Amino acid sequence: MFLFHYCKELNHQSFDEKISKEELNNLLQKFLLKKKGLIKEYWINNVQILSYNGNLSYNYVKDINIENADNFIIQEFESRECNPFNFYKTDLEDEYILYTNIVNNVLVNIKEYNSYLTFECQTDKKEDFFLSNINII
Repeated sequence: MFLFHYCKELNHQSFDEKISKEELNNLLQKFLLKKKGLIKEYWINNVQILSYNGNLSYNYVKDINIENADNFIIQEFESRECNPFNFYKTDLEDEYILYTNIVNNVLVNIKEYNSYLTFECQTDKKEDFFLSNINII
């Protein structure tokens, strides 16, 4: 699986993922995104836990490769379901409103945080992203 995470390269080691909230309506219209709702995302080591509408999903995430190209960090990874467990302490906690749609076999996501947006695309085949010609600019 591949995740294309939009970002601007600040230098060879730093990137800025933030998109102005003023761009939200333009992006929603451009990709016909639908509001999914409030998501809480937790990470404990390599386990991603998503909370949506009171339901929790647990997935192991294993990075295979990460590269940078054309204002995207491209993460190749494997994901598989993990047995649920109780947790208290996490490595990372995020809360955002998710907007989503499938465009040419590519899952397009906008995450709306309090003061900015992020943009990412997920697909099983790397070439699907490039063939879909998705561009946020």
